[in-house]
Amino acid sequence: MDEEKKNETPDEVKPVHHDASEYAAPSVEEEKSPLNRAQNAPEGEAKQEVIAPSGKQPLDAHSKKGLIIASVSIGVVAILMTTFLVVGYNYANTLNNQTEMVDTGAIISGFYDTEGKRISGTGSFGLSYISTSTTPYFSLDQIKATPEKTTTVVLPYAARSEASNKQAYYVLSTADFTSGSNLFETNVNVSAVSSVYAERYYEKIGNYAFSNLPNLKLFAMGNTSVSGATCSFGDYAFANDVSLNKVATPNILTSIGDSSFLNCASLRSLSLPKTLAKIGTNAFKGATLLTSLTYAGTMAEFNQSITFGTSWHDATLTSVVCANGTLSLA
Repeated sequence: MDEEKKNETPDEVKPVHHDASEYAAPSVEEEKSPLNRAQNAPEGEAKQEVIAPSGKQPLDAHSKKGLIIASVSIGVVAILMTTFLVVGYNYANTLNNQTEMVDTGAIISGFYDTEGKRISGTGSFGLSYISTSTTPYFSLDQIKATPEKTTTVVLPYAARSEASNKQAYYVLSTADFTSGSNLFETNVNVSAVSSVYAERYYEKIGNYAFSNLPNLKLFAMGNTSVSGATCSFGDYAFANDVSLNKVATPNILTSIGDSSFLNCASLRSLSLPKTLAKIGTNAFKGATLLTSLTYAGTMAEFNQSITFGTSWHDATLTSVVCANGTLSLA
């Protein structure tokens, strides 16, 4: 949801800064007080008895005018600042409700080299704005990367466009593909790509989306606290990724599609959340190093809450470590 509702930034609202000193009262020439004039009266003149004032001298008209101007100006500045804060808070709150993103104006995505340095101009993401659903969202359709430099791809989690009236939405899914294709642009050599991160949840990782990536070792998707959010891995989503050895699943994963990890011969372990409800046919077929799964629920929940497709695992997968014990699959 270019860029995480699974990217241009709004114009920044710049607060107006005022300096109260701009409105300081003008200087006034000091006058001699009646007390001084009476004490310095010429000889022969009767000296008037003057009672020295006990407090501050009253402000003359000029000083009062300056003080009023300064007070009014400070009040105006305070009102403007309050208005900006209220408007800014409401705007940020709206974005956060829509995208769970920190309203910094930055869309987290991009391409990185082996040293973890961000590379500019090395690739792009192709996105589609889906407006037919109740809640519009963006779909990630294509990744174009420069293989000589890019080893890590951080998927976008939010996007804005003219079509969405510049509102921010999650990138909620990836496109579906067919055998022999994936998210990466056709004819692009992706052999250098070793890591893919999705920093916010995607509702769906499409069919074949990350399949046939020979050197992909890590796929990680962040968790979310959004109520009702779900995620599914499509059919053949990571099929034939022979180097894939670590997958960080989100806390909202509900479905692993048919042959999703087919022939992932380097995958040694996988943690499954309690939300999981389906493991498709041949989901882990050919994952010959996968001997054990970790499941957040109980043994009973694993057996009763999940629907299993036929031959969903290879014979090498013999146990599931659950919250209340280890379940044998042998």
